Amino acid sequence: MAMNIEESFRAIIREELAPILKSNGARSVEDQLLTAGQAAKLLQVSERWLYKHAGHLPYAVRLSENVIRFSQYKIQQEIQRKLKAQQS
Repeated sequence: MAMNIEESFRAIIREELAPILKSNGARSVEDQLLTAGQAAKLLQVSERWLYKHAGHLPYAVRLSENVIRFSQYKIQQEIQRKLKAQQS
């Protein structure tokens, strides 16, 4: 039996939403924790600057008392946010 257009749309919507609903709405994000050297290159700042400001940076992740890494995904989000703010 052929589906009508409404049934077709409902089937497509269910198919597209299924992975999102299975993951409790959490978006799958590829992220890497970068060393200070890697993050410094990406941000075009010094490693020293990153360590000095790590306590205030939203992309800094403290793994232990002496180990800090930087979220590549959050760095990219921050760059995009600042670029949009400059364009406004």
